[in-house]
Amino acid sequence: MRAAPHLAAADEADVEAEIGGERTPRKAGLRVLAGAAAAMVGGALCGATMAAAGLLLTYRLSPPFERSRPPPAVAPSTPPYPGRPPLPPPPPSSPAGPPPTVWEHRHGLNCSGGGYGAFNVALPSQPFGILRANAPVAGADSVRKCMDACVRVDGFGCEAVLFETASGRCYHRRYVNIDRCSPDEGLELFLRTDRRPPSMATPLIIDTDLSFDVDDVGAVCMAHALHDLGEASLLAILHDSGYPHGIGAVSVLSHYYGHDDIPLGAYKGEFGRVRDDYGAQGMLDFEPKVPGEWVTGDYAPTLVKGWPAPVTHRDQVADAVEVYREVLAKAADHSVVIAAIGFATNLAPLLRSGPDVASPLSGKRLVARKVKRVVWQGGWYPARHPAGEVQGAAGDFNWGCGEPWYNTSHCKGEAQFAVSNMPDEVEQVFSEVGYFIGTGGKDVHQCTDASNPCRQAYITNMKAWGIDPDLGRASWDAVVTLAAVRGVERIESYKGGVGGRNNIRPDGGTDEWINATAAGGTPSQQSYLVLAGDQSWRDVEHNSTDVGKAARESLRMEIDRLLCKPRVLN
Repeated sequence: MRAAPHLAAADEADVEAEIGGERTPRKAGLRVLAGAAAAMVGGALCGATMAAAGLLLTYRLSPPFERSRPPPAVAPSTPPYPGRPPLPPPPPSSPAGPPPTVWEHRHGLNCSGGGYGAFNVALPSQPFGILRANAPVAGADSVRKCMDACVRVDGFGCEAVLFETASGRCYHRRYVNIDRCSPDEGLELFLRTDRRPPSMATPLIIDTDLSFDVDDVGAVCMAHALHDLGEASLLAILHDSGYPHGIGAVSVLSHYYGHDDIPLGAYKGEFGRVRDDYGAQGMLDFEPKVPGEWVTGDYAPTLVKGWPAPVTHRDQVADAVEVYREVLAKAADHSVVIAAIGFATNLAPLLRSGPDVASPLSGKRLVARKVKRVVWQGGWYPARHPAGEVQGAAGDFNWGCGEPWYNTSHCKGEAQFAVSNMPDEVEQVFSEVGYFIGTGGKDVHQCTDASNPCRQAYITNMKAWGIDPDLGRASWDAVVTLAAVRGVERIESYKGGVGGRNNIRPDGGTDEWINATAAGGTPSQQSYLVLAGDQSWRDVEHNSTDVGKAARESLRMEIDRLLCKPRVLN
């Protein structure tokens, strides 16, 4: 007679343990036992025992109960009764997948490469013919397949799909500018609106001589826009000429974009003054200078006086080399890209620097460990000078230390030192592209207002130089900065002279490219930027047919699109 209550107690405890302490089934089980006992008053004791046990087991194992039972809240750490093993631990939760891709649909828009509202996405078979990579995507004969193929493009390289409904053809696009797309009822445009993950942002340092020519302003403003878009992570902006208020103009731009947290540093030496025989050069006579004073364009003091900023003078920031070392020491190995769009007066001392509180490494070892690539504005390269045109005696403006305007003391030879002493682990890309890409002109004037310091810097500079502001200014520095962030192959360009070496002559301003075969030894990590489809400087000067116009127009529109991007303020 005592066997049945013993069995019931064990079973109800078992149920309670399995459902994490819920006591409702236990009470229900006791009620079933009581009912069974009343029904079996006249029966044999053994029969009553068997019936009670049978009813209880039927209750415990019935499908309705099993379906309604909640899962255990916590797996028991000890067996619920002797001899029973503990429940296995729950399976590990699967890692969170990537965030879903979000699309915005625009009906009836045709956005094509070559300056018509978008960049094409290079096909694997056409890594350099980016402008010609306009073939439909194979196998993507539905909108969903077209989108899925876009998402699979490495590095967020596809940002929109264009689907031709009648033919079922799919095209991939990047950097779409809706305002430049044309109407076409046969096309459906889908734009990716999900943000790229922070891990994909290019860690970027800009080293600029911002204060003389205004293309530096375009590069820095564009970099702030790329920072807001998540394409770049601006680690620092460094000023490399001696003009004391140059870093103040940089600070104006950072403050306007809400990026006062980005570290600033400045060159604090004597380079940057007007040369003693300035008047004899016949250069920029409409902007007279006094020998020995600091060289600057009109826009830099205008920005410092007319816009708010936490920094106005180089004495308010740390030395550029100190900032370089602090920022690089904190960066991931082989991750940082430097856009060198000014003089080498910061990079050369960085390579010479010794251990300090920021890092026990020498400057050269620190750069070797932390820097992935340096993209230089400066030089003279075979792609644009196949006939062997000779550089002027002063050579390149940046590497020749602005010789027609500047006293070159404390600067001459620094570019030669920096390029030749850059660690072999660091890739170096050189560019002279940008003269025929006028940005910051009419389009930017229309998309911004007078409160925008980037816009006003262009207008002030061009008026001071007697040039129509609507024409914009050449984009040497913006092209370099865009290549630094996105990579050469993703700005309608490719790398020429791969494996060769850039030989900057002892005069400090002229250079020659030595091909890999002539250089001998181990191929270098040096190359120069070539605009897709571009022809030589001489051909362009003579206005001959130039298929590179499409690439230049694409870059012009993309740089202006970024300059038009509204700032993002928290």
